[in-house]
Amino acid sequence: MRRKSVSGSIFCQNVCFSRLAPRLLFFAGLSVILLHSRFAQACAVCYGAADAPMTNGMNMGILTLLGTIGTVLLGFVTFFLFLLKRARSASRRSQPMAVWAGPERAKA
Repeated sequence: MRRKSVSGSIFCQNVCFSRLAPRLLFFAGLSVILLHSRFAQACAVCYGAADAPMTNGMNMGILTLLGTIGTVLLGFVTFFLFLLKRARSASRRSQPMAVWAGPERAKA
């Protein structure tokens, strides 16, 4: 195994399978075990059981999230409509808004 230093870091010229092989075998075996176990099987929602309690719970969760997102978006729309209304009323004024200039300019 020859090592070559490139800009302060060490790289192997050949792929170092001696260090990679045990990790690769471990994760490959773990994924095979997990994918073929009961935990990886589809739930009642995926199988299409429309009357299952899990399906009803998931539907209620979806409706709750949609309601939350809709409320937040409605708040944004309301805020921007408020800003639009204020901008229109400010542009319709004939005189600009009076700004207090300080005591030295107020006497003049």
